Amino acid sequence: GCQERGGVRRAHRVAHPRVLERAGAAPTAVAFSNPGVVEGVGDLTGTYTVTRGCGAARLHVSVNGVAAASSPFAVTVTPRAVSSAAESRVTLAAAVLAPGAVAVAHIVAADAFGCPRTGGGDVFVVTLTRLSAEGAATVGGGGGGGAWSPSTAAQLSATVTDNGDGTYQARFFAPAEGLYALDVALKDPATGALAAVAGSPVMRNATFDAVSGAWAA
Repeated sequence: GCQERGGVRRAHRVAHPRVLERAGAAPTAVAFSNPGVVEGVGDLTGTYTVTRGCGAARLHVSVNGVAAASSPFAVTVTPRAVSSAAESRVTLAAAVLAPGAVAVAHIVAADAFGCPRTGGGDVFVVTLTRLSAEGAATVGGGGGGGAWSPSTAAQLSATVTDNGDGTYQARFFAPAEGLYALDVALKDPATGALAAVAGSPVMRNATFDAVSGAWAA
């Protein structure tokens, strides 16, 4: 393998195209900000920036179209220590909520380059808001209520568990039938500002199965 700074022997002033190839993706050209071009024979060093993706990759080095010795080099791209709300994502497997039953939403934190985080420590704020009771049948029979204004909507906070590996679980339950919105936001540790993650809000209905006499799952 090789580190992200390496030396290449050369005898002429030439361009040094380098390509970072990720498994499952088209090769991406990497421009060097400090090519370190010198006259004569000597070591060349430079820095490059990976703009997308993470994990195992291969760094191809060529001089005048000829691959350098030991090229390609094994490179591991690791996630940054700061999560991005735009790249983090929430998913909820349940298609319908069961009133009174606990549901679990899964959150995956990622950095600004789309790399899933491998450590915890982020603060995700998760709230469940009842938006409407229209068309919902009550346990004892009877009709639903119609659309609710935000000021009267029932809002509950979910319990978020940090798994310590970049993933989180948000547990919540719908207290009654109706249409619900699950909002998931990442809290900025410096400013306290909240930013919605990808996939938020998650919209789900909570209904009672009157035929079977059981809550819908």
